[in-house]
Amino acid sequence: PGVAGTMSAEECKAKGNEALKAGQFDAAIQLYTEAIALDPSNHVYVSNRSAARLSKGDALGALEDGDVCIALKSDWPKGHARKASALYKLARLDESAAAYRAGLEQCGADPGLQAGLDAVILAIAATKSTVTGDGAESVSSSATNVATPAPSMPVNSEQGPNAQGEDAEWRRQAEMCKDSGNTAFKAGDYDDAIEHYTRGIELDPDNHVLFSNRSAAYLKTGNAISKALADANKCVSLKPDWGKAYARKGAAEHALGRYDAAIETYDRGLALDEGNAALLQGKKSAQDGAERARLAEVEKVRREREAFEAAEAARKKMVEDHGDALVEGFFTDLGDHQEKLAEQKREREAKERRERIQSEKTKKYTEQKLGTSEEQVHRLTQPNFGFRNLNPFFVFQLDIDATVEDIKFRYKKLSILVHPDKNLGLANAENAFDELKKSYEELLDEERRQRAVDIIDATRAETQRERRRLIRKGLKETDLEELEPKLEKDIMKTFADIELRRRESEKHLAASRKRERDQEDEQKKAAKAEDEHNKAWSKGERREKRIGNWRDFQKGSKRVDVKNWKQQERTDSKRPKFGAVEVETWRKDWK
Repeated sequence: PGVAGTMSAEECKAKGNEALKAGQFDAAIQLYTEAIALDPSNHVYVSNRSAARLSKGDALGALEDGDVCIALKSDWPKGHARKASALYKLARLDESAAAYRAGLEQCGADPGLQAGLDAVILAIAATKSTVTGDGAESVSSSATNVATPAPSMPVNSEQGPNAQGEDAEWRRQAEMCKDSGNTAFKAGDYDDAIEHYTRGIELDPDNHVLFSNRSAAYLKTGNAISKALADANKCVSLKPDWGKAYARKGAAEHALGRYDAAIETYDRGLALDEGNAALLQGKKSAQDGAERARLAEVEKVRREREAFEAAEAARKKMVEDHGDALVEGFFTDLGDHQEKLAEQKREREAKERRERIQSEKTKKYTEQKLGTSEEQVHRLTQPNFGFRNLNPFFVFQLDIDATVEDIKFRYKKLSILVHPDKNLGLANAENAFDELKKSYEELLDEERRQRAVDIIDATRAETQRERRRLIRKGLKETDLEELEPKLEKDIMKTFADIELRRRESEKHLAASRKRERDQEDEQKKAAKAEDEHNKAWSKGERREKRIGNWRDFQKGSKRVDVKNWKQQERTDSKRPKFGAVEVETWRKDWK
């Protein structure tokens, strides 16, 4: 008996996987051999033994198992990958490429096989360009260089742990994709680099370096900054103690104009790697950018204020000199220009909201104070709360720039404050929690959330437009209601109006449907009455009597003999006059 003893084939395989991961290749090979002896038709056992033999350095044995695996299941991509990997290890690169191509023909499009083929093609190109001193091609050296990071890479190529087991081959192919991406990155072909990094991520989704490198490539393209930030966030989550991940994230945030967030990210990276030059330089650039943005905003406000004051002074002077009627058209055009600028600003803000990464939290919301349970329950259950709480952002005390992560974070906080199980002695806590859940469902629905954002954005624009119109007419800011309370009131009124219209529409729709049902019922009743009348007439004596009378008439009546008769000639005035000859007389006589 082998080392497996009385274990089943699956138990042998499981033990073999554990041994392979632990680097005990001989034990793994023995256990897989026991499993094959128990079930020779199982291609997975043969594939695993091929991986174990290749890890041990027995490429010929791995190649033999790869051929057996393909013979057992020719449409399984991993079997072809086992064979191709063994040939690659033996430096038989052309045969390895052919094995990958055969796998793609048998199994169709497969990312693992395609990535392996790309890596082998790159190795073949490298071997052709690398020649030794006596003119012979240095095949083994070039093949080895493809699978290991080159010292002149454009981005960091840190190696992860030397993973063993069934996924070791896929990780090795992911490293080959990373190397191909690095080559393309260095050549300035960022789209090709992104493609290689993406294939590597498909093979090894836990490789933080691949996400870091793809983030750098996205940033270089200049038109995929949000994707660069998303990859940097993923890199941070995979490797939170790696300073370069924070450098990637900070660079993406800087490119998006989020200078404060970028400075905070660089500080987090410097807390891990205090002397990191990239982090220090990035932080300084973000600080410079924040200062430039602040100065630009101050200058913009100053110019707008000066332009407004100059226009107001001109308006007053023209009114004094010529009266209101003459200058009305001019200042209408001026107001239209201001409206156009306001609309452009609104579009920019909407674009920034769309580009925000929804998996990020916003600092102003995480640090916002929410008060006590009593205050929140009272806020959510005020008189007419059914109308007050129609705006889900009002319920959550968030603005329309809140991300999905902000919404989830706020729901947890508010749930703790208003949950009825945690506030047993607090009246209306259950109603408050129901309002919170209803708004949470609405905000998590992307379509409904966007509808609420559009309503709020349009109402704010209309309120501010009306405010500017009143100011142009001569009112002062102090004469008008404060802007924020006015906006909150108008937004609440807009949601209430929409809800009232919806209810009225449903009411009319219900009445219309009732009328249609009533008409349909009347038609059914009329059809039923007619049907019953016909049935009653058929069952009665009336039809039988009529049919019987007709039959009796036919039996008792005498047959009328039809006699021949001759058509009489007409004696009216249309007869031919005396002496006149009728031309067609012969035809009548002949008939």
